[in-house]
Amino acid sequence: MLHFAILLCSDERRVKEITCNGLKYKAEITDASIIGGISVMEILAFRKGSAFMLCCATNDKTSLETLEHIPKCIRDTKDTDRHIPMIIVATKGDQTENLLVTEKDLKEYVTRHNIDGYIYATSAKKCININESFEMLTHYYVQSSIPADIIKRAAQGKSINKKQRECSIS
Repeated sequence: MLHFAILLCSDERRVKEITCNGLKYKAEITDASIIGGISVMEILAFRKGSAFMLCCATNDKTSLETLEHIPKCIRDTKDTDRHIPMIIVATKGDQTENLLVTEKDLKEYVTRHNIDGYIYATSAKKCININESFEMLTHYYVQSSIPADIIKRAAQGKSINKKQRECSIS
């Protein structure tokens, strides 16, 4: 099972099925709030996480500033030379007034912290770019974690030796 750590506003877990390249993945999603510093919950989410979605609000510049140290903290906690899939998404995309975080801000963040990508203007309230965010993160996870020959064999319905794979493909 993939373990996504979604850094936003609550400490809850959900499982979501995500399809990427014709393959289905079950992702355990852990929401971890980082307001007021890094807690034990966040450190555990960092250690367990396979991929990370950082979330800031378009109407709150401090939410982006709060994430400034997070990519380094994740990398330090994971303590690996392997690529760690990360994206940043801007929430509250349905609120078009008071835009304090711009798409340019996200592009600069991606470059500054060497993370995979961003999605600007998501909205859980109006279901805007929510699925696209998870699909993007899954895509980066698949690109970085599973050798191409294994993906090809799974897509052809061939068995995959457990020693060869790094996540459950259902």
